[in-house]
Amino acid sequence: MKEMDARQTKRGEAIAAALEDEIIRAGWPVGTSLGTEVELIKRFGVARTTLREAIRQLEQYGLAEMRAGKNGGLFIARPARPVILQALAFYLQLCGVTAAAVLEARSTVDASATELAARRLDADGRQRLVAMRAYLAQAALPLDENVARQLEARSLIAELSGNPAISLCSDMLSRFTLGTFTKSRPQRKAHEKVTLFGNRTKRRIIESILERDAERARKLLLDEMAATLKWNREYSSPVSWRTDQTASDSASAQLKTGHSIALQIAHQIAVNKQGPGTRIGTEAELRVRYGVAWPVLREALRILEMHGVIGILRGKYGGMVVGRPSARAMAASVATYLSQLKLTHREFVELHQAITPTVVRLVIERASDADLAALPAPTAIDSVHNNAQMGDSLDLHERIAALTGNLVLTLFVDVLNACIRRVPKTARMKSTSQRTLREIDSRIVAALQRRDSVGVQRHMNARLRLLNG
Repeated sequence: MKEMDARQTKRGEAIAAALEDEIIRAGWPVGTSLGTEVELIKRFGVARTTLREAIRQLEQYGLAEMRAGKNGGLFIARPARPVILQALAFYLQLCGVTAAAVLEARSTVDASATELAARRLDADGRQRLVAMRAYLAQAALPLDENVARQLEARSLIAELSGNPAISLCSDMLSRFTLGTFTKSRPQRKAHEKVTLFGNRTKRRIIESILERDAERARKLLLDEMAATLKWNREYSSPVSWRTDQTASDSASAQLKTGHSIALQIAHQIAVNKQGPGTRIGTEAELRVRYGVAWPVLREALRILEMHGVIGILRGKYGGMVVGRPSARAMAASVATYLSQLKLTHREFVELHQAITPTVVRLVIERASDADLAALPAPTAIDSVHNNAQMGDSLDLHERIAALTGNLVLTLFVDVLNACIRRVPKTARMKSTSQRTLREIDSRIVAALQRRDSVGVQRHMNARLRLLNG
């Protein structure tokens, strides 16, 4: 990618971020104009191509839309749920997420959703669950339809949890599951066994929710996930993406778009087990390899670079190299979507409580002594470094989540942190609370190094109360 293109992209990202913050501060007034193209070019002092890169990024996640005509300009939009769900599923595929990682995350999110749905069931929810139970109990169905119906049931239960953040996470995993469903004969046979078991179990889960037996519903869900995980051990490698999920319809699945080429490059990196720093070729080499036009390839490379899947080396021996995927850009987009839903304190706490216990358990089970010893000790704090300390704390917890080895759970933690980062800096914490935060983080690190899961969870809960107090 030419250096001018790269500079425009980076500047465009900064402008998109500034406009995004402006939208959030204004309370997300859908339909309000942010200015005409000419006005925005003058305001930010950039070229038209740079501004259009910023607008393209805002439109990609449905944050704003450009309208033509006499009264046209850039207008605030409401992000569409399907758009953010597709972006999340796409990100996970880019990162080569395994079936096992998805199932672990499903156990965490869906168990909480199931428990909450049982506790909050109302008359309308009861009626919908009864209909869903009958829907699942119909005569033997083709495998694809059976899978789709079970995902519908899971989506309904997540909706009935009454928590839009948990519902979003659950639906994202459903979208990813559907997108990676394979038609190959050996895997299809295993899917049939899992799907029949899942159908029976989901009906039993629904019955438990109807009886308001939250504990039994949760246990059934966890048992289902454990059995499914056991049967899917053979699919611990990166899962395959069904191309018709990345195109607008199956007939256009083979179109060489930037998204589809990005997926192909990411899949090849995963299949070849190419680690960070491995050179994968120059722009010219990749263009020939994938048989695409320059604009399509550059869009694919921009997507991959934005998510950290690749990096770009300049100079004579430069080219594209494998990077380290970062969830921050994706997490920020999800946090933006959640911000316009205006999550309550209770909903944020429930999402945190759904994810944290599994993160703690997996870190203690999987992290080596060296990994835990390498966790940074929270530094001393004084009042003038208030915001820096908050950033250090969030960075620490992202590093802890990464030790799970589960990219989905790491993404969820990054989403929580991105939501915290969106709190106005002046309203975050007093210096005394910042000092307490440092002390709590120190206790969390010490407890992890002792592999004291009870102690870690206790201090994690204290940290949550402090952040939300």
